[in-house]
Amino acid sequence: MAETATAKSNKKREELYYIGFSRSLSASAFSPLTQILAGLFETTSGVDDGQGNVSKLTAKYDKINELTGIPAPTITRGIRSLKDESYLKKEDSSTYIFEQSKVKGRKWYCPLEVCNRVFNITDDDGNTYSRGLTPGAKLVYAFIYTKGGVNISNTEMAEELDLAPNTITAALRLLRFAKLIYYPKSYVGVNGHQKSRIKLTKGWSWFRKEKQYRARLNVKETPAEDEETTRELYYSKLQAKAQKKADKACKAANKCIEYTLILGEIANERRRSFTAAPEQVQTHEKRLGLLYAQRDDILKNIGLSSEQLDPGYYVKCKSCNDTGYNVDNGTPCDCYERRTKRGSPPDKKGRTTKGIEA
Repeated sequence: MAETATAKSNKKREELYYIGFSRSLSASAFSPLTQILAGLFETTSGVDDGQGNVSKLTAKYDKINELTGIPAPTITRGIRSLKDESYLKKEDSSTYIFEQSKVKGRKWYCPLEVCNRVFNITDDDGNTYSRGLTPGAKLVYAFIYTKGGVNISNTEMAEELDLAPNTITAALRLLRFAKLIYYPKSYVGVNGHQKSRIKLTKGWSWFRKEKQYRARLNVKETPAEDEETTRELYYSKLQAKAQKKADKACKAANKCIEYTLILGEIANERRRSFTAAPEQVQTHEKRLGLLYAQRDDILKNIGLSSEQLDPGYYVKCKSCNDTGYNVDNGTPCDCYERRTKRGSPPDKKGRTTKGIEA
């Protein structure tokens, strides 16, 4: 039965003209390329047909590269990230199953041809060159393509896709240069906070293919997630970004040989203190204090502190530590409501702005 499901999955992959990925993927702080890779796995595997057959994607790296345009080293890192977050399972070296239960809410679709095609670009100065789209541009195009055109500000689009506003601006410029989108006259916002009407340029091959495989224009858009799910995604995204910053700081620290050596000394001293006689405990504690001070000096010399190695250093709200529930009494924290209702993050009280940029 499993072989039948795999055969069906491979046949479906041959007919694919788009990949679909869920908004909840962005809450895990995946890179744009990893989100595109996840979209391929989500579209082609992990679906139960109700008879015990689960669809699988069997493809080697060269085939995945052909479909998505993602280089093999990036595919390796992306698969590792998806496995670490339990989004993806591997049955063997080239068979993948996506955990469909992990994603919910809104979904966007990107034509596969957009992922690996080289476009003829003509900028506003008349310069012409050939290049593929950036990962951010692919996500932005998927967002616009799914909706059949939008009337939205760059800031709102950045919030939806969890991309930086300047990434949205650059992506829209590239899509316009590639003649994938256009702005109807007099419908362009003068800044990133004003709405712009963006239309899709028809005539590309995927618009003809979608009539054969999926009547996109006749299908209702995937309903938005409920308020509770949106709130959960917000806090999950904050936690994931904090962890990412802490991991980056740890990676930078571990590149310093002196830091790794002092960590080894600290570990050895801690082991000795656990088995030391009561009268020797104070001596070991004093020794540990000196080692911790040396560690902090080493970190300071490379522009870091011991606090930056902990995700808790990067929390935006001290009241709930970005969990959504107050630490003191367990009641729901109002930092999410303040952010959404006022259109800005919570006030400075109870917040930190510490940390290094990801």
